[in-house]
Amino acid sequence: MAEFATVSAAGVPIDTPTYYFPSDDLSSLDVATGLACPAKAERARRNPKVGMLVEAGADGPVILVRGRAAVHDANFAANAVRYLSETGFEGISYGLPWSEAAKAVWYWTRIIVEVTPERISWWDSPAEMDQPPSVWQAPANSAYPASDPAPAGKPSAPAQ
Repeated sequence: MAEFATVSAAGVPIDTPTYYFPSDDLSSLDVATGLACPAKAERARRNPKVGMLVEAGADGPVILVRGRAAVHDANFAANAVRYLSETGFEGISYGLPWSEAAKAVWYWTRIIVEVTPERISWWDSPAEMDQPPSVWQAPANSAYPASDPAPAGKPSAPAQ
C-alpha cells in the first residue's frame, strides 16, 4: 500500500491510499483506479506532479517519491491484464471463483497511472525520520512519459 497524492483543480492536495506496483523495468511505480472512479487519474492527467509515501512497518523503510504521472487509459484490455497480474486475483476476489468475478467488468476495467520518480527520499526506519533522509535525484535531462489523450466528453458529475 502507498499514499498517492494528487492536486485538485483548486490546488488542494488529495491523498488516496492505494495499491502500487513497480513496472517490469523498475523505472516507475504505478497505481490503478477503476473506470467508474477516474478522479485521481484525471487529477494526475491535469497536473502530473504527484507524490507517493510507502511505509514498510515499524522496522522497515519509509520511502517518499516525488514523481511525474502519465495516465494510461487507451487500452483497457491491457490494463485489466496488468492489474490482474499485479494484484493477484485470489487476493482481491473475496473467495469468488473467476467464473463469477469475471462478470464484474466494471471492476476489472482499470486506468493505470504510471509514476516516474523525479526524486526519492528514504529513511531506513520510522525511528530515523528525525534525521535527514537519503536522497536520489533523477538526472536534470530526464524524459518523462506522456499521458494518453484525454477521453472526449465531460466526466460524469459526482454522486451527491
